[in-house]
Amino acid sequence: MIIMSFYVLIITTITNPQSIAVTVSNITPELFEQLRSDYGLALSCPCSTISIPYKAFISNEVSFDPVCTSIFTSRQWIEALYLPNASAYLLIDFRSTASSQVSKDFL
Repeated sequence: MIIMSFYVLIITTITNPQSIAVTVSNITPELFEQLRSDYGLALSCPCSTISIPYKAFISNEVSFDPVCTSIFTSRQWIEALYLPNASAYLLIDFRSTASSQVSKDFL
């Protein structure tokens, strides 16, 4: 039984590959491609700094649609949509359904 246990232990030690972490600083794209072809999915690249400043490839330019600055988005206009007697109008009349199409939370 002891011999069998040693046999299993030796076989397990031989067949289990050991992994070694190697850190390479200032890696070039060519070296990365070579390492990727050699090691495949075992390769990891934990970046500690960014190479390109965000402002070099991200730009934010805000432009509002003219309706966003029109009277149709004002508090007065939205409150006017909430009519106490909206049910007095026909269903095809916008005044009867306007309050269900605009949320007061929008204000």
